[in-house]
Amino acid sequence: MVVSHSAASDPNFAIWSRFQKALENQRIPQPYWRWYVLRAEQYLKASSNKPLDQHTADEVTTYLRKIGRTSRLKDWQYRQVVEALERIGVKRGIRNRGQVS
Repeated sequence: MVVSHSAASDPNFAIWSRFQKALENQRIPQPYWRWYVLRAEQYLKASSNKPLDQHTADEVTTYLRKIGRTSRLKDWQYRQVVEALERIGVKRGIRNRGQVS
């Protein structure tokens, strides 16, 4: 399964291209890609409509705390959410600025 976003249908196509490349580079088996895409899409749906590079540490932390408290995710699923956010580039940029541990 390939990440199913196309340039014509998604203004975030470049983000999804980088996301797919990250999954490939980290040798995540393709059958699991859809779950990482789902986790990333859930974050994007729940977050503001601003570009990913403008998301703040507080926004990411608030989202992670909320799903950690209110969802029925197992520990490994929660880690998958964190990894999906890192791969899509949300947390990576924030962590590099030292704002989220």
